[in-house]
Amino acid sequence: MSEQSASALSRLVALLRAVQLLHHTAHWQTAGATSYGDHLLFERLYSGMTEEYDSLGEKTVYLAGVGAVDAVAQAQLVAELVAGFAGADLVRRAYSAEMTLQEEIEECRATLGEAGELPIGLDNFLQGIADSHETACYLLKQRLS
Repeated sequence: MSEQSASALSRLVALLRAVQLLHHTAHWQTAGATSYGDHLLFERLYSGMTEEYDSLGEKTVYLAGVGAVDAVAQAQLVAELVAGFAGADLVRRAYSAEMTLQEEIEECRATLGEAGELPIGLDNFLQGIADSHETACYLLKQRLS
């Protein structure tokens, strides 16, 4: 697998981990009149993400090797990605993170596809993640209304 494709997969694994961390933390931090509903919303958003990034990590190792999921590199990238969402209120931050995830999935698919390195199973898997997170975008957008 090309370095560019491996990097795209590695970044997507880190972004899934970052978004899960943001949602899980927001689950703990909700406050105010809507806190109980927000608490449940964020729980719904983060609860399935461990399985998503675990499966993507395994597919990444299969296609790109163990170096693509190096723990230190992943931790640094997760920290950078989380820091990029600082400053907004919890719901806006979550919506921004989910929209970024949608964009990154599409960019990853395009990078791998252009290189001829997007197996049908991985493509299907990425589309499934995009589909479930499109629902998250809907829920967060409704909450922002």
